[in-house]
Amino acid sequence: YSDEKFNYAKTIDSSYKIKEKLYELEEQLPKKRFIRISNSCIINVEKTKSFDTSIIGSLVAKMEDNTKQEVSKRKIKNVMKFLNERK
Repeated sequence: YSDEKFNYAKTIDSSYKIKEKLYELEEQLPKKRFIRISNSCIINVEKTKSFDTSIIGSLVAKMEDNTKQEVSKRKIKNVMKFLNERK
């Protein structure tokens, strides 16, 4: 994820500052496990508990560490397609 000027890789235990840009990581990470959900965040779907659609027009990824990541409106269609293909 991005926060201000820096990018981070988050694990269950910690966050680590990384040099790579998110678009570089998006190209390198396995497409079956990782998806870009916003301009500032790529998630590992295998570490996602659920996707919450309770707010109309919104999608929120609930992660295993109980954090929440909002899917940008522009990415909702791609995320839904990705999830449907994994069934």
